[in-house]
Amino acid sequence: MPKRKSKYLYERISPRNAAIFIIIATLLISGGAAFAYFGIRAFYRARALDPKYHILSILQEGKGEARLETDALAEILELSQDHPTNIYLFDQEQAKKKLLNYPVISFAEVRRVKPSTISINYNTREPIAFLPEFENTAIDQSGVYFPYRPFFEPKKLPEIYLGNERAESGLEILDWITKNCCDETLKLCLIDISCATSTVLGKREIVVCFEERFDKLDAHRHFTYTAPRYLRLPAKEWKKALQRFLKLRPYLFEHQVFSEIDPLQAVICCPPILVDLRLKSSAIFQTVESI
Repeated sequence: MPKRKSKYLYERISPRNAAIFIIIATLLISGGAAFAYFGIRAFYRARALDPKYHILSILQEGKGEARLETDALAEILELSQDHPTNIYLFDQEQAKKKLLNYPVISFAEVRRVKPSTISINYNTREPIAFLPEFENTAIDQSGVYFPYRPFFEPKKLPEIYLGNERAESGLEILDWITKNCCDETLKLCLIDISCATSTVLGKREIVVCFEERFDKLDAHRHFTYTAPRYLRLPAKEWKKALQRFLKLRPYLFEHQVFSEIDPLQAVICCPPILVDLRLKSSAIFQTVESI
C-alpha cells in the first residue's frame, strides 16, 4: 500500500517570510531588553536620589579599652549630614579598609542597615607599654605603634626605650618579666634596650626598673613604702640575671634606706637601689639619691 502523507507536516516557509519573522522577533526581544534596562536604570537612579536612603545614623559596638566617638567614626568614613551619602552607594569593603587604616583599630566589620543606618563592629588595640622616645605613643602585643591620647583613660604602663633596637626585643623582655617577676609588690616601670647591642663592651647592657612596694610598722602605725630597683643586666643572659635578682629581694630589703615618715603621705618613697648584675658570679648594689 502506498504511504499516506501526514496531515501534520508543516508547509515550507518562504525565505522572505522567515526574514520578516526574524526581524520582528529581534525587535521584540531587543525592545523588551532595552525597556527593562532603562527601567531598572531609572529605578536605581530614583533610589539613589531618594532622601529616605540617606545615611543618617551610625550604630557602633566596640571591644577594648578605647572608645571612639560617633563623630570620629563618621569622619573616618567621610560621612557628613551636610553632604549625605546614599546607603546603596556606600561601599562596605572600602569603609572597612578605612577603619583598619586607623591606628587604634585592630578589627572592623561594617554593614548597611536599611534604610538609613550603618552598623560598625570594631576592636581597639590594647596598650601594654609607652614609647617615651615618641610623643603620645603606645605599643600593643603585636608591636604596632598608635597614639594613646585621647582614646584611652590615663593609667601607668611600663616604658620601653628602644634606641635603634627592634620593638620585638623589648616586647619579649616585657612579656617574660610580666609572667615571671611581677606581682602585687613588684611592678615593672621601665625597660631600656637602647644599648643592648652597643659596640662598646662596657656600655652593652639592658636596664630594667622595678618599683617594690612593702608595708612597714613604724611608730605603732603601718606605712606603705615604695623603693625603685634599677637593674643593669647583660644583653644576652638577662633572664638568668633577673632570676638572681628575685632571689636577692629579701637581702635588698634588709639594706634598704627608709625615708623619714611623713604622716600626711599615704605612700612614702625611698631612695632607689642600683643593682649591677652583668657579671655572672656577683651582684653589686648601692643606694643612690637619684638616677
